[in-house]
Amino acid sequence: MSTLVYITLFILSTLLLLLTLLTRKTRRPPGPLALPLIGHLHLLGPNLHHTFHQFSQRYGPL
Repeated sequence: MSTLVYITLFILSTLLLLLTLLTRKTRRPPGPLALPLIGHLHLLGPNLHHTFHQFSQRYGPL
């Protein structure tokens, strides 16, 4: 019985891996790497308040 569980888990994980590899064929332009939970905030600079002020001067308030 435990062999059947292992075989089923192996087949399901293989199918899931194949589906993710085959469906990620979208042609997107390259971009910076985003980290989980913080996104692209690490690329804005050490002083976020200065960076956001510069953005608001350039693009206007939200």
